[in-house]
Amino acid sequence: SDTWLISNASRVLLGAFFRDYDLTLQSNFGDGLIQQRESRTVAGGEAAYVVKPGRGITLMVGADLRRDAPRNLELKHLDPQGLFELVTRNNFTFSFAEPFASLDGSVGRHIRFNVGTRQEEISIYNQDLLVPGNSFTKLISASMPKATITFLPPDGTPLPSLSLSGGEAFHTDDPRITAGSGAPGPP
Repeated sequence: SDTWLISNASRVLLGAFFRDYDLTLQSNFGDGLIQQRESRTVAGGEAAYVVKPGRGITLMVGADLRRDAPRNLELKHLDPQGLFELVTRNNFTFSFAEPFASLDGSVGRHIRFNVGTRQEEISIYNQDLLVPGNSFTKLISASMPKATITFLPPDGTPLPSLSLSGGEAFHTDDPRITAGSGAPGPP
């Protein structure tokens, strides 16, 4: 990661990462012992521009990019004979492009605010190695606005500050949950 100072009031933030690993785990979530194996490569980065256009105001705009590619992801279930039976085997590619913007500042000495939005553009590619007909590609778009307002007590007052926040987020289920239907569920 790196920070480039453009001026006293602006800077550019850059960062990137890469990781590659193999995983084998065994778990029992109540339905019996399962075994999961995969090889995963993840790479991504972020670029952001931060500027202070006026006293007490900060604007940040940027984008995050990430690609997560689990390969040969196998899910096995322990059968009654004590052998792990293959249930699913997939190659996945999850790609994320996430532009964002936020504005942070204060109104007087006792009110702080932060408002922003993030646009999630997600591509999911599932190659089903056991049943190729269940393979799919899905594009998902989600807007996630957020806002926080904080009320600060007068100086020297033992009162706590009060913050109110609201926003939207999402969660994607494991794409294998809909295996057999040929289509993933919504985020």
